[in-house]
Amino acid sequence: MKAKATKLALGAALAWGLWWGAPGAATAAFLSFDDTRPDDLIQVSANDFERGLSVNGVVFQQGLGSPQSALFSEQNPITFTGSWGDLGQTQRQQLNVIFVEPDRPDVVSDILRVSYSSDGESLGLIEGSFQSDFNDNLGTVDQYPGFAIFHEETGRLDFSAPFLTALAISDSAPEVPVPGTLALLAIGLAGLGAAGRRKR
Repeated sequence: MKAKATKLALGAALAWGLWWGAPGAATAAFLSFDDTRPDDLIQVSANDFERGLSVNGVVFQQGLGSPQSALFSEQNPITFTGSWGDLGQTQRQQLNVIFVEPDRPDVVSDILRVSYSSDGESLGLIEGSFQSDFNDNLGTVDQYPGFAIFHEETGRLDFSAPFLTALAISDSAPEVPVPGTLALLAIGLAGLGAAGRRKR
């Protein structure tokens, strides 16, 4: 009876871990720019923009549970505008960030410009651009007074807002495990530990 209860508890924990780590379990919109590819392409991914997200003037993602991902050339800036459900919590603000690589901290690698606002009732609004250093064409840090500086080796730049997870990752950022992956690993290790104790 005790073994059956243990198996049931482990099964429930595993099911919870799979649900928690599943892509559909998110409760917020998602937007990411991944500039780590070696082929001069940037991967843009988005999901859960209720009123839609446009990239370079074309509707890219719209609605809940319909994730989109596509590759865009580094040769031109990528512009974006979209709206998502935020319960009126997004504050009006602007963010301008330049990315620098560890081996060339005075040279600009990427530029992110973002403006946030809200309709004050239910929708957050985001508008901006992401530009990469195709052929080192973005200049040096001193050409961008007032911009925040992000050191790429520290990981992903989080530019989230209420009910919006927004990330940008560039060339030399380290791999960071996804929280769902860590939860599944912990559950698996707990299961192995329980099975090992039972055999003794």
